[in-house]
Amino acid sequence: MKKHAWPLSLRSLWLLGCIALLILVTLFHLGNEVDSRGRARVELIVNELTALDLAINLEVLKLRQGQRLDYDGLVVASRNIDQKLSALQDEFGKFSLKAELSMANSRWLEKKNGLDRFTRIHAVFNTSQYHFMNLAEVFGKKQSSPGLILTSQRLMAFLINGGNNDLPILVSALYQLDQDIVHWPAADRVPGKLLVMHASTMLENFRDLQGVSQQLLESPFAGDVNVAYRHYAEAHADAIRVAAYYRWGLAAFALFLVGLVILTLARLRNALSALGRSHELLDNIADNLGEGIVAFDGDSRLVFMNQRAEGADRSAGS
Repeated sequence: MKKHAWPLSLRSLWLLGCIALLILVTLFHLGNEVDSRGRARVELIVNELTALDLAINLEVLKLRQGQRLDYDGLVVASRNIDQKLSALQDEFGKFSLKAELSMANSRWLEKKNGLDRFTRIHAVFNTSQYHFMNLAEVFGKKQSSPGLILTSQRLMAFLINGGNNDLPILVSALYQLDQDIVHWPAADRVPGKLLVMHASTMLENFRDLQGVSQQLLESPFAGDVNVAYRHYAEAHADAIRVAAYYRWGLAAFALFLVGLVILTLARLRNALSALGRSHELLDNIADNLGEGIVAFDGDSRLVFMNQRAEGADRSAGS
């Protein structure tokens, strides 16, 4: 029975050791699962997105005011925002918060579509403005037309003032100029008609250009990104707090195991001491008996002999 009980106890000890190790590993993993630098990375990305959104708005203003003629700034900033949003999506996914970015992603998609529309309208407007100014300069030298001078002045004033001048007066001046072109020399009539056409194209696209650019400037994209970041910051703080609890649990469980080992060693030492005393008592009893005592194990090997038996063995040998 004793030989059967000892392996079972050993298996139990191994099982308890494995369970303890598993608990330690689990607590360690849970305590270090949250990246403490994740919030700093997300905050940096959010600040970069805000700066890029501001850069796009400045580019739109420069294009609208004629201070910029190319769209390279818009293209680069848009590409960078796409990359930053993708990185932000990955960071939010670590806390199952991708849904919090849905509004910001939707706003950015709207703004991208608005930028595409803005560049198309601006390209048409800018081309017509370029051709109108060139034709007006050419005809200003060739034609002594008061209507051409008046219409050009009113159109430029209309554009400079942001479309706040009276549009019907300008349209009427264009119509009158179109009528006057009929009396120009034959060689100037077709270019003159082109001048009126470009002026009309500018007026048709100017209001749309103003409206689209204003929508872009008022886009709540950056604000939605910051709202999502606040939700992320709250979730990250909660996760850090929970991870701290797991680390405290790991420390407490490790201390418990250390105490358990110390207690087990103390009990083992006491048991060994008690066993030694029992052996001394048994030896005294055996030595004081009047008869020799000899003990063998199951393999017929000698394991114990008291003094009387040793004396008898020496006598028999001599």
